[in-house]
Amino acid sequence: MFISVALIHPSAKAVPMLTEVAHDVIADVELIHMVDEGVQRMMTEAGGMTEPVTRRICSCAMNAQEAGAEVVMLASPRLGAAVDAVCSSVRIPVVRIDEAMADAAVQLGNAVGVLSADETVLEASLALLRERAVAHEKDVDLDTALCDEARQALESNDLAAYDRAVMAGVDQLAGNDMVVLADVMMHRVVHTAAEQASVPVLASPRHGFEDMAKRLNYFRR
Repeated sequence: MFISVALIHPSAKAVPMLTEVAHDVIADVELIHMVDEGVQRMMTEAGGMTEPVTRRICSCAMNAQEAGAEVVMLASPRLGAAVDAVCSSVRIPVVRIDEAMADAAVQLGNAVGVLSADETVLEASLALLRERAVAHEKDVDLDTALCDEARQALESNDLAAYDRAVMAGVDQLAGNDMVVLADVMMHRVVHTAAEQASVPVLASPRHGFEDMAKRLNYFRR
């Protein structure tokens, strides 16, 4: 039996990759991609989540519910601060793509390296990791790296250069118990990083889809 999932994106760049991961985890998933690039622009200008941005995200979620979605996934860490408001705006479950990864990270060790190419995403990811550490009664030390080279490469659509920059960032943070790839697009290198890095490397997409499927009892249908 298929499951219908609405993904809310602040950019279209990750849509093809997330589509592939989703179908790998849930073979008969139906995806409704809702992209609002104005959200990303507004958050960059404001330096974070604002009420107008939250309203736009909630509007996307309500439209997804009307379209028949069974669950809404906030497909970028930068949208995570709106999760409570989105939950209140719809009658279907709402999940963050990065929450399951954050849970895994704080349970895996105490020293967490966090890599991002975007300051807004980095701050959102750090806030989530602190929140999940409290929930699991864990003390964690967060070590961060902001990879500007990866951001520039992605803006230029040079994915090979992007992957190299991300791998360099992983190497920089490898002195921690694990490395968290905060940006959704960084999933591109997770398999290579797992083979080459001396510590576990976590990315959100697979964790997010697997956790969502378990919450909805998909594997028992």
